[in-house]
Amino acid sequence: LVASGHLGMEGRTVFLSLGVVLVTSFVILLFRERLFTLPRRELWFISAVHLARIAAVVIFSAMMWHAVLPEVETSLWIVMATLRMLVSRLPLLPNKDVVFAGIAVFLLGHDVEIAGLMTLMAVLLLVTHLIVGGLFALADLFDAEKVK
Repeated sequence: LVASGHLGMEGRTVFLSLGVVLVTSFVILLFRERLFTLPRRELWFISAVHLARIAAVVIFSAMMWHAVLPEVETSLWIVMATLRMLVSRLPLLPNKDVVFAGIAVFLLGHDVEIAGLMTLMAVLLLVTHLIVGGLFALADLFDAEKVK
C-alpha cells in the first residue's frame, strides 16, 4: 500500500515514522516499572477509559461518514476510521489528512465522492481548530487586560 506511491507520501517517511513509534513503544515497555507508578487498579481504569474513548471516536466517525455516503458499508467505514486514527498517530508525516485521503481513495476506489468527503472532513477539522484556537486566544487577551 505504501510502496504503490498513490497515497501522496514518500515510503521512507512512513517507515521512519513507524520506526519512531516502535522505538518509543519499546522504550516505554523497557522502563515500565519506573513510568507506571500508579497502582494496578488505577492503571486498568485509565486504560479502560481511554479504550472506551477511542472506540467511541472510531464508531462515531464511521457513523458520520456512513450518513454522508450510505452506499458504503458501515464495517468498511469502521476500518477507515481506525486507519484514520493510526495515520494521525504517525509523528513525522506533515499532512496526515492528505495521507489519509490517499489511503481512502486507494482502498475505496477512485470515487470523487470519497475524495470530496475526506477533503470536507479535513477542512472541517482545520476550521474547528482555528475557531477554538481563536476563541482561546481572545479569552486570554481579555483575561490579560483584566490583570492590568
